[in-house]
Amino acid sequence: MNEPLLSIGIPTWNRAHFLKGLLENLVTEIEKSNAQLLVELVVSDNASDDETASVVKYFQDHTNIAIQYCRNDLNIGAIRNVIRTFELSRGSYWMVFGDDDRLVSDGLNGILRTMREYPEEAVYMFDQWGLCSRVECMTIVEAARTYFYYLGNAGVF
Repeated sequence: MNEPLLSIGIPTWNRAHFLKGLLENLVTEIEKSNAQLLVELVVSDNASDDETASVVKYFQDHTNIAIQYCRNDLNIGAIRNVIRTFELSRGSYWMVFGDDDRLVSDGLNGILRTMREYPEEAVYMFDQWGLCSRVECMTIVEAARTYFYYLGNAGVF
């Protein structure tokens, strides 16, 4: 299978009900954008003891979108769980969603268009108002720590 253009990392922990809503949203947007071969979803489950695994399995069985699922044997903490989604990703680009986030309608088209129009850029930052103008270099650990507030519940620290 060809590598996807974009991997969407989803760190989660004991929030199957939120994860279900996000996966419904992302699957809808990916299918609407006809981007099934361009996008993969990467769920890192931080040793949940709820229905997280069965929620992911349902979506794996009911869509042709690539959905990777990894359940950590123990809770590795929020920051490491975010990083785990990056390590598992196969895409040329990676982005992360908190399990309670949602992609705005038709937002995926704009994200993919930006990646195609500016392939020389290594980092894109999107917010609800569009592409961020602030640019700074940071490691993935620094980014996870800096923006964790916006990522939702990825696990205990």
